[in-house]
Amino acid sequence: MVMKVFYLKPDSSYSLEPSVCAIGYFDGVHLGHQQLLKRVEKIAHAKNMKKALMTFSCHPKEILGKKDFKYLMSLQSKIAILEKRGFDYFFIIEFNQDISQYSPTHFWNAIFIKTISNILFVGLIFILVKMVKGIRVF
Repeated sequence: MVMKVFYLKPDSSYSLEPSVCAIGYFDGVHLGHQQLLKRVEKIAHAKNMKKALMTFSCHPKEILGKKDFKYLMSLQSKIAILEKRGFDYFFIIEFNQDISQYSPTHFWNAIFIKTISNILFVGLIFILVKMVKGIRVF
């Protein structure tokens, strides 16, 4: 099975099967990242859902001022690792200066709500969710 790769732009829309997704930059896919990927795999298996990962087209630090940011891993390397692990979807947020100016609520609505649905997020996404008005964290 081939993993589907989506380049997410604000207000684009995709209709996908229910999925479990982790979000982060995942540069290097260190041991902490691997634990998060295992968590996605475990929950997806238990709930009979697709496995997904969401990342950014470039590191946000690069857009926010650190122009000499050193990358540990290319997007292609991340794709290869996720395909080897049997992930179904890889979402890449087209991060740019405009998106960096979004409030947490606007970011949530433009990227997550309007772009994709049927997604259960795990991991550090809760930091963003806590900043979005009207979203409850359990």
